[in-house]
Amino acid sequence: RQQGKIASMATMKANERLELLKDIGGTRVYEQRRTESLRIMEDSRAQREHIGEVVRGIEERLKELDEEREELAQYEAKDKERR
Repeated sequence: RQQGKIASMATMKANERLELLKDIGGTRVYEQRRTESLRIMEDSRAQREHIGEVVRGIEERLKELDEEREELAQYEAKDKERR
């Protein structure tokens, strides 16, 4: 039975042997964890980018509201002078 396994390994393609050795050596688990970690890091980067865009939009809107508040204060001061 072992001879059959050895013979099949000898006829495998190089990439198939590599995958088999990864399974036997237990490195596949680490590769899967690494792949998952890289995916999580990319998701986090995308979320940070989106949050940055939202914050920039809020900051711009706050700037606009501050300008409107100043204009309203000037208008109210002039209106008070006229009365």
